Amino acid sequence: MKLADYSQVVTVDQLDAALRAGGFEGVFHYTSGSFALRLEDPAVVAGIRARGWPQLAIDVPHLVDVDGAAAARAAIAYGFPAGALLALDIEPGPYRADPAGWAAAADRWCPAVRAAGLSPVVYGVDETVAACANQADSIWRAKPDMCDPAGPGLADAFFAGCRIVQCGAGVFGGVEMDVSYSQFAIGGEDMLTTNQAQQLEDLWNFLFWGQANRLAPQLPWLTQALAAIQAAIKPIDVDALAQALDAHLPAGADAQAIAQAVVQHLVEQLAK
Repeated sequence: MKLADYSQVVTVDQLDAALRAGGFEGVFHYTSGSFALRLEDPAVVAGIRARGWPQLAIDVPHLVDVDGAAAARAAIAYGFPAGALLALDIEPGPYRADPAGWAAAADRWCPAVRAAGLSPVVYGVDETVAACANQADSIWRAKPDMCDPAGPGLADAFFAGCRIVQCGAGVFGGVEMDVSYSQFAIGGEDMLTTNQAQQLEDLWNFLFWGQANRLAPQLPWLTQALAAIQAAIKPIDVDALAQALDAHLPAGADAQAIAQAVVQHLVEQLAK
């Protein structure tokens, strides 16, 4: 996913237009931190969320102010749901002034964020994330001009599949934005790690395919639908599922909503 972060004062309309102009698929908002240039207006965060944009939160504290529980409370107050990503922004200068202090602080911050129901991310240059991401769920690399999250600088196995990289900047629709790319989908409650996605695929195969294959000989149209879905879902592709279902639903039925409901049900079953 192509993601944006920004510090400029914007309205909901300006930010929405800028994200569209840049071809972005999600956006970071600064929600806490004594070292942040500016915290976003909660109304802007809520307005962008209402327009369907995936969102992530950022905490930018001074070392003496690192507090994962407080950062999580702030993000939740902004409306970020369970499972949403919250990043600890560790800038290179402060980190190099006290590497051991930041590593210890990050190791406290991440579990506190996770205990509050959010997913902790550590942001920094490679030397920072290598030292400070011990307790994180994912990392956000600062790597100018290197837009492959899996690119050189870190061991291949280090947070494989769970990386974001910030690699550029530009002005989009009049708004200055940093540009990042993630290896995984960004969302809120429905966000899945690589392992969870595999578990969901396994559950889908067990619950859906087992029943559907049993019924397929009695329902010829289902055989065709199964073939279309099987070709498209690796793992579940909601859009492909909706397209496959559309021809077999009553007129006026919302295939996209039904497909999303199916996936949401599977996610909820997986979480039990």
